[in-house]
Amino acid sequence: MESLRMRYLIVGQSSADTMHRLGQTLEASSRLGTGQEDLALWLGRMEKELASWDSQPGHQEPPVSDSDREKFEQILDSQLAHLAGLGQRLEEIGHVQLDAQALRSQLSDQKLLSAEILHHRGLAERLLGVSDPLLCSCPEPLRLRLQPSVQALRERTEQLFLRSGACAVQLEHAQSLLAQFTEALQELSPWLEETQLLGEQLSPEAISYEAFKEQQALLQHQLEAALLGLGQFHHQLEELLQWLHRAAEQLQGPAMLRPDLQSCEIELAKHKLYCSWHSLNKVWTERYSRLQEQLQAALSYQETMQRVFEWLDAAELRMAEEFLVGGDLDMVQQQLAELKEELGNQVPVPSCARLS
Repeated sequence: MESLRMRYLIVGQSSADTMHRLGQTLEASSRLGTGQEDLALWLGRMEKELASWDSQPGHQEPPVSDSDREKFEQILDSQLAHLAGLGQRLEEIGHVQLDAQALRSQLSDQKLLSAEILHHRGLAERLLGVSDPLLCSCPEPLRLRLQPSVQALRERTEQLFLRSGACAVQLEHAQSLLAQFTEALQELSPWLEETQLLGEQLSPEAISYEAFKEQQALLQHQLEAALLGLGQFHHQLEELLQWLHRAAEQLQGPAMLRPDLQSCEIELAKHKLYCSWHSLNKVWTERYSRLQEQLQAALSYQETMQRVFEWLDAAELRMAEEFLVGGDLDMVQQQLAELKEELGNQVPVPSCARLS
C-alpha cells in the first residue's frame, strides 16, 4: 500500500507539473503573431515539396520559385529581428529584483519567454533544415548574400537558448537566497530589537559618562587604599607575632627553673596564638586576592566601557550616513558581508567585567 501511495503521489505531481507547463506553452503560443503562423505553414509546404523532390532519382536542383526565394530572404531577416527582440526581453527579465513578489513575477515571465524561445528554436531548426536546398537553388550573388544570415541565425538561436536556461537558473537561485535571507532576518529581528534597547540604555542620555568615570575613579581609589591598609595591618601583625613569640620564650625560661609555674598554660596560649595567626593569615590572603581581582575587574570594566562608548559614537555617525542598497545581487551580497564583518568587530560588554 505504501508503494502504491508513493507512486500515486509521484504521478499526481508529474501530472500537475505537466499541466502547468502545458498552460504556460498555450499562453506563450497565444502571444505568437500571424507571422509565426505563416512561417509554420510555409515551412510545412516547403518541407513536403523538397522531400518529394529529394525522393526522385537524378539529384537535380529543386525547382524553387522566385517568390519562395524572396520569401526565404524575408523570413531570414524577420527571424533575425525576432531573435534580437527575444534577446532584449530576456535581458530585461534577467535583472534580479530583491523582492519576493517581484521575483516570482520575474520567474513567471521568464518561463513564458522560455516557451516562446523554445518555440522559435523549433521554427529556426526547421528553417535551417530547408536552407541548404534553397540556397543551392539561388543564384550565386543571392546565395553569397544569404549564407551569412543563415549562419547568424544558427548561432544566435543556440546562444539565446543557452542564455534562457542560464537566466532561469539565476532567478531560481536568487529566489532561494532571498528566502534564506528573509528567514534569517526574521530570526535576527528579536535580537536586533533587544540590541537596540540595550544601546538606548547605554546611550549618553541614559548614562552620564562623566559620572561613570568619577564612580570608577572613586572605586579604584578605595580599592587601592584598602589594599594598602590591609598590607600595613598584615605587617603589624607579623611584628606583634614575633614580639609574642619572644615573650613566650622568655616566660618559658623561668618556668623550667620553677616547676611550680604552669608552663603548659604558656604553651597552650602560644599554640592558640599560632592557630589564630594562621587563620587570620589565610583570611588575609583570600581577602587580598579578592581585592586584587576586584581592582583588575574595575580596570578592565572601565576600559571595556570606554571602548563601548567609542563604538557607540562611531555607530551613531554611521547610522546618520545614507546607506544605498545596490540593485545587483553580487553588490548586495558584498554589502551584507561588509556589514557582518563590522558587526563581528563590535565591542561587547563581557559578563566577567561586572563587579561584585
